[in-house]
Amino acid sequence: MRTLNRGHYIQLALLRGWADFRAEASRTWLGVLWWIADPLLNMLVLYIVFGIFFQRRTPNFVPFLLIGLVFWRYFNVTVMNMGASILNNVAMIRQVALPKILFPMITVVTCTLEFLFTLLLLVAVLALYRIPLSAAMLWWPVVFGVQLLLVMGCGLTLAAFTPFVPDLNKMVNQLMRILFYMSGIFYDIRDLPEMARKLLVLNPMVVLIDAHRACLMEQRAPHWNQLAVIAVVSLAGILFGRVCIRYFNPLYAKRIAR
Repeated sequence: MRTLNRGHYIQLALLRGWADFRAEASRTWLGVLWWIADPLLNMLVLYIVFGIFFQRRTPNFVPFLLIGLVFWRYFNVTVMNMGASILNNVAMIRQVALPKILFPMITVVTCTLEFLFTLLLLVAVLALYRIPLSAAMLWWPVVFGVQLLLVMGCGLTLAAFTPFVPDLNKMVNQLMRILFYMSGIFYDIRDLPEMARKLLVLNPMVVLIDAHRACLMEQRAPHWNQLAVIAVVSLAGILFGRVCIRYFNPLYAKRIAR
């Protein structure tokens, strides 16, 4: 039997991620439209609460709000699904000897494909509000690349330990709810007192959401020093998660089988 190398596993992750994406798209009545409708409905609720009731004065509040929601949703959904990916594939783990890191990587591919449809909504809203094109937009792929590193660092680490502590995913889900309100999604952290800003920027999603807004709607460069710190820490998280999954690889089938 031919042994699969790293290239084959990458190809398998991409193909399986695409297959899961197509399966999920056909599983529901709305299909891919739900990935657009979900952030749109969330934006509508937050706009009514903060844009109308609390009369937020942030310029272009709708694209400001939607940028926060879109990139928060990608982070939240992908990390949580990666964390549960090994447990969710228990049947395959019992039957086939595959590197367990393959399952969270498949999740990354699937969630990123879903995210591309949500991105279409964001592009449409930016065009509707006549946000001008600028040179700063060329930096956006770099910002998204840093967020992808953060997603993988958090997701791989969570996936490594969740099979041994299944409640860990629930605990992280509660943490995500707290971070949602501390990520500057529906408010501008620059309007807060200096002490509050210093505390909030410890949350990497605050920095990333601000960087997305800088590139996509504010025609300014992001804070590269803060993004560099997030990238380095995320790479360390990826390495840590990868090493842990490889070390625990022989133990997952036994632990999940209980």
